[in-house]
Amino acid sequence: MEQDYFRRTKMFPIMHVIGVRRSLAEKHPWLAVNLLKAFIKAKELCWYELGQIG
Repeated sequence: MEQDYFRRTKMFPIMHVIGVRRSLAEKHPWLAVNLLKAFIKAKELCWYELGQIG
């Protein structure tokens, strides 16, 4: 299914969603931004590692 979608659109479908309870985000305002930064860093590391292959 994902391969067909990519073939047609040249885009990868979103596979995961992260949710944070409102009460937790209100109690810790820094949480959402830091969670986003962590995922951005993980993506950067992934692209770096993929660049080292081949």
